[in-house]
Amino acid sequence: MEQNRRRALSLSGGDVGILWQSGISLWLAAAVLLVLPWLLSRLLSRRTPRENTGHH
Repeated sequence: MEQNRRRALSLSGGDVGILWQSGISLWLAAAVLLVLPWLLSRLLSRRTPRENTGHH
């Protein structure tokens, strides 16, 4: 996959717009943008200390 990306960039003269011309690329980017906020909130909520519940 890395080689294909490099080949596409080489053929396009370094224009990254070539990577977004495929329909599957747009769907994958949309999926990442939709899932990323949820994933970040889950990760950040695990890192914050929880309140003391009073149990010893």
